[in-house]
Amino acid sequence: MEDYFLILLFTVVFLSLKSKKISECLSDILLAGAAVLTTINSKRV
Repeated sequence: MEDYFLILLFTVVFLSLKSKKISECLSDILLAGAAVLTTINSKRV
């Protein structure tokens, strides 16, 4: 399941770089990354 989140995160980063709106998408990337880390950590506990 973690691999799915990593693929999703990389996809978001790729699309953000491709759209050249990096500054606007950085917040979305950080939120997605935080959600992924939170989900992974909650599963480990």
